Amino acid sequence: MTPRGLCYAVLGGLGLAVLFVAGGFMVRFLPTLAGSVHELLDHARVGSLVVTALTTTVNGVAEETYYRGALWRVLPRGRRILVTTVAYTLVTSLAGILLLALAAAALGALVGWLRERTRSLLPCVVAHLIWSLTMLFVLPSVV
Repeated sequence: MTPRGLCYAVLGGLGLAVLFVAGGFMVRFLPTLAGSVHELLDHARVGSLVVTALTTTVNGVAEETYYRGALWRVLPRGRRILVTTVAYTLVTSLAGILLLALAAAALGALVGWLRERTRSLLPCVVAHLIWSLTMLFVLPSVV
């Protein structure tokens, strides 16, 4: 990974994290949305935070390996970002949490752009982990 690719990954992951933390702050004023966010965050509050962080990390690496790795390689150029983002969003939406599906769409588009721009899987993994671990450790204190 080039220094530029790492820079894109870190800035992209942090930018998306800041956007969602700000959104989380606003969600607490909307009871309907706040309920679903609390339901999602309750999964992280139960049990060991270390195990949850490890699971989050392994899951992020696995998702990027599949969507921006294996699936990416079999798709035609020009459709990769759209198809992998839609597939990732649809699978995530099966959890039944609208805001999580929105997050998947935003994250999928970002890491798809990173994959196309850098031609490397590593920036996708870095951005995904920055975003998801920020959501795990920071978002609960904001919402």
